[in-house]
Amino acid sequence: MKKISIFLFSILILSTFFVQAQWKQLSNFPGNNRSGAVGFGFSNNGFVGCGYDNFTYKKGFFSYDINNNSWADVAGLGGANGGGLERNLAVSFVINNKGYVGTGQGGAPYLKDFWEYNSANDTWTQKADFGGTARKGACGFSIGSHGYIGTGQDANGLRSDFWKFDAVNNNWSSVAGIPGASRQFAVGFAISTKGYIGTGDKGTMLKDFWEYDPQLDSWTQKAAFGGTARKSAVAFSLAAEGYIGSGYDSTLNYTNDFWKFDPALNSWTQMTACPGIARSAAVGFSVNGKGYFGTGYSDGNQLNDMWEFNPNLVSVNEINNQKVKATTYPNPMISYTTFSIDDIHSFNNTVTIFNSIGKLVSTIPMNKNCATFQRNGISSGVYFYSITNENSNTITIGKIIIND
Repeated sequence: MKKISIFLFSILILSTFFVQAQWKQLSNFPGNNRSGAVGFGFSNNGFVGCGYDNFTYKKGFFSYDINNNSWADVAGLGGANGGGLERNLAVSFVINNKGYVGTGQGGAPYLKDFWEYNSANDTWTQKADFGGTARKGACGFSIGSHGYIGTGQDANGLRSDFWKFDAVNNNWSSVAGIPGASRQFAVGFAISTKGYIGTGDKGTMLKDFWEYDPQLDSWTQKAAFGGTARKSAVAFSLAAEGYIGSGYDSTLNYTNDFWKFDPALNSWTQMTACPGIARSAAVGFSVNGKGYFGTGYSDGNQLNDMWEFNPNLVSVNEINNQKVKATTYPNPMISYTTFSIDDIHSFNNTVTIFNSIGKLVSTIPMNKNCATFQRNGISSGVYFYSITNENSNTITIGKIIIND
């Protein structure tokens, strides 16, 4: 009984560590609490602006410095002379380290103007109007020097059309519309040379998921989103994977769950839920391999909290679903320990070791599913490890103790 209790306590500590480490609360968004804002990120900064605060539409923008966890006021949409550009439910994306924002709802119920933000001189430049009808609740993504916007609601109802923006030539052209249902409040992201959209509202909530190939100008239906059908979620991509989370779902609840999409496997994996309040109409973006999430609406309240998501740390769901057994010997260790796994189907594995606050300590390639970790002056204490395979999927995690 004592051994079982110690084992369960260790698993609890390990689970708690990874839950805390994968999500980190940041400084609150400094503008009014709001929902339906837009966000984009590049270099070492994220940018969040527009939205609705229960009283007025907004055009102001703020930049977030990921290195200093600090916010700064920047030019609002359209700049000092951009009166009447306040809005929510717009679309944003990044092309060549410039942010783009367009469509939405503000002084008019449906908008189609389109703007480029240059952070180098903190200026906005109006670009060619969106090529489709004026609309709100659309979604989009960018691939190379092109941005894509589609779906949403216009004066005649829900849409399924899509349009491509050429940032070099400043023009729009029609591309293939999504074959699934017309919808609003869907989300989109891009991975490499493909675009993805899914979820949304067609009068009922949706969870279908689609891949767009710009070379073929065609859509392919992929595995349905792993969570409940929903609208007004957030989405971002990190490296070769995409993430969708939060939103208002088909059970009529606000959500805070997050799911990872692997295009190579065409599969979804549930990640650790954001510890913040469940919500819809939040903002999400990615910078330097991490995701950022915040603001939004929940049960009559507008929100301003912000969170950072680090995909390089293992989620509690991955802890609970381990299928590969790892051994470490000796453990506790003094000068070294050897990792080994019993998995003949896994190759080119890597051991990654973190300290108790989630800081990377060492990365060691495995040779024939074995690897030796040398202490080399590292202080005593409790450390955690994850082992990933050649596809960067976590196959097991665990704990090691270093004694003097």
